[in-house]
Amino acid sequence: MNSLAEIDRLLGVGNWRLRRHEVTLLRLRQRRAQLLCEWSALDQQEQSLRALLDSHRVMNRVLDHWQLLETLRRQAVIRRQIQILLLERHPLREQQVQLEQEAGQRQQELESLQRRQSRYAAVRQRLSRQLRLERLRRDECEIDELIGGKR
Repeated sequence: MNSLAEIDRLLGVGNWRLRRHEVTLLRLRQRRAQLLCEWSALDQQEQSLRALLDSHRVMNRVLDHWQLLETLRRQAVIRRQIQILLLERHPLREQQVQLEQEAGQRQQELESLQRRQSRYAAVRQRLSRQLRLERLRRDECEIDELIGGKR
């Protein structure tokens, strides 16, 4: 890492990697938001079905045999729909856990890349300062030689 051009190249590649990781992290967060919306929709649907099930409860009513069978059938259908919703949640939960893990891993990688970039920037700054000082010393030596040669 002696040359300024090499450090600039490393900084450029690092910036590209940083942008790529940031875009990936943004996509993961967007997918997570979509999953949360789906989860919320399933919750609302379940609440609606539970309210519908509560409305089909037979309390203080006299029903004949066929009405009772029809009511029990409706309740069974509603319960089955609630069970199906609960089954649909499991893959969403697994996807959410997977996304959380991947986002955590990507976040750690991003932080690592940012630390590396800051080290490269510090090295670049140090090398630039050294090169400026060397140029200044050379210029001073040349001026001293010119002044010394005129005397």
